[in-house]
Amino acid sequence: MSMSMSDFEMKENKDIQTIMDAIGKYENAEDVYSGFKKGPDPKHGFMFTLDDWWDPKQLVAMKFVSNLVLDLGWDSSGYGFMMRKIEYEINKRK
Repeated sequence: MSMSMSDFEMKENKDIQTIMDAIGKYENAEDVYSGFKKGPDPKHGFMFTLDDWWDPKQLVAMKFVSNLVLDLGWDSSGYGFMMRKIEYEINKRK
């Protein structure tokens, strides 16, 4: 079943809000912000950045966000798309 663009945009906007709310309530939110400020390894992107790219606190925080994204059904190219949307939202707010 294909989604129309408006369905896609509605899911995107709803899920970004859900994720940003969860990050805001997360006890280690500053580690999330730090991880997204650093960004993924430029050679690999969010999906393929190795764990040792992040400091230990960032790694836990990035796995927290990654699980949120995957739990909402964003996988494959959608995963990278949502991680970049979160990065944009964090950089816009911080």
